[in-house]
Amino acid sequence: MIQCEECRIGLLHQKQITYLDWMGRNAIVVANAPALVCDVCGETQYDLEFLDRMQNLMEATPEESAAALRFTPSPVSKRRWQQL
Repeated sequence: MIQCEECRIGLLHQKQITYLDWMGRNAIVVANAPALVCDVCGETQYDLEFLDRMQNLMEATPEESAAALRFTPSPVSKRRWQQL
């Protein structure tokens, strides 16, 4: 397990959580987003591949969106997670 860089006490655990972002005045909500969450302070780090796909999806045309929606997470790697 990875130690939390925010509180330096807790450990980051892999979870599926709800992702929320805004696109203008519209909320974007995705259930079961892959993330690491600290068991002490709640610090959240989303999977970088997931975030890249979300960015592509938000910038895509409707035709491109269908391909961007397909997401298969790969094994956990510390460098793949980003704090938000």
